[in-house]
Amino acid sequence: YIYDPERGLSRAFSYADLEPEQTTAYEIGLQQALTDVIGVTLTAYYKDIRNLLGTRIEVIQPGEDFPLEKYGRYINRDYGQVKGFIVAFEKRMAGGWGLNADYTFQIARGNASDPRSVLLDEASGNEPEKQLVPLDWDRRHQLTTSLTLGNPGDWVATLIGKLGSGLPYTPSVADERIGLENSARKPAVVTFDLYATKNVTVAGVAVGLFTRVYNLFDTRNLVNVYSDTGRDTPNLRFFTGEPQGLNTKDEFLQRPDFYTAPRQVQVGLRVAF
Repeated sequence: YIYDPERGLSRAFSYADLEPEQTTAYEIGLQQALTDVIGVTLTAYYKDIRNLLGTRIEVIQPGEDFPLEKYGRYINRDYGQVKGFIVAFEKRMAGGWGLNADYTFQIARGNASDPRSVLLDEASGNEPEKQLVPLDWDRRHQLTTSLTLGNPGDWVATLIGKLGSGLPYTPSVADERIGLENSARKPAVVTFDLYATKNVTVAGVAVGLFTRVYNLFDTRNLVNVYSDTGRDTPNLRFFTGEPQGLNTKDEFLQRPDFYTAPRQVQVGLRVAF
């Protein structure tokens, strides 16, 4: 690779001798039937994750053409661990209805969530953190329910609901970190999806009508936030002055990519010959 002194620590170089990431998982559980159609499952798990991608600061000794320079290189250096448990309840389809519900509690931490953390700390003059921090996908609480109604072979409708606590993010102001890595949380998210099928016979041919409705209630869940406020609106004092470009300030701050997709409806049919 060619090193560009003008870019300095703004990027990290790849490394062709990287090792694959390794995950060792342990799990133990118990399934218990309460009746012929009702049961519960308890599961505990632990994952040890090694060889995660990180960066190391390399130093180019001074020579005739350039002074002392530093650059970042990706290496296998970071570590993570995941532990949690799942409590699941199941009522099999009987009497025209069925229900599944499971709750997951999980803690996912590592010594760095951003592979470029060492590079960023070096560029900003910060001492690299030497502690476990929440990983980007550390969702502590997750509740999933599935309610099914109908008569199998004729019609079936299933409503699936998901409720999850917010994912972590790193608070910062004007691109300067003001807290530990991933020390703040985004808002919780909740979604409902609907799946329904109806079987009919047309001219002796079996036809299945179906519909899928994603985000049934058109919920506006925040999946990304401004790091200074933790919401979809930044602190406007950092956007003072006259607007530049074709858009107004309000248009510039509208971020549809911060939200989950709106309601989506799919309708179709299946034909069996």
